[in-house]
Amino acid sequence: MLSAESPMRTHRPSILCIDDDESSLKIGKLLLEVSGYNVFTAPSGADSIKALAEGAVVDLVLLDYLMPGPNGDEVAKLVKRSYPPVSERTY
Repeated sequence: MLSAESPMRTHRPSILCIDDDESSLKIGKLLLEVSGYNVFTAPSGADSIKALAEGAVVDLVLLDYLMPGPNGDEVAKLVKRSYPPVSERTY
């Protein structure tokens, strides 16, 4: 059984949210932070790819499918190929 002092309990999962709609990005960030997650945001697929390439460590990527530049599908494929431990969800 886990105790309150357990290191596993202190880990706050990190989520990278990607959306070209600023309002959706802000609302998603707020809701996830209130739920206890560390949240990073990126306004485009290109910005998210850059952040991951520069060493951002995340447990999950939530991304918009319809974005200019690399769309959600293209970003998801790159994340799966380059960062296999990261999960991704498109919406």
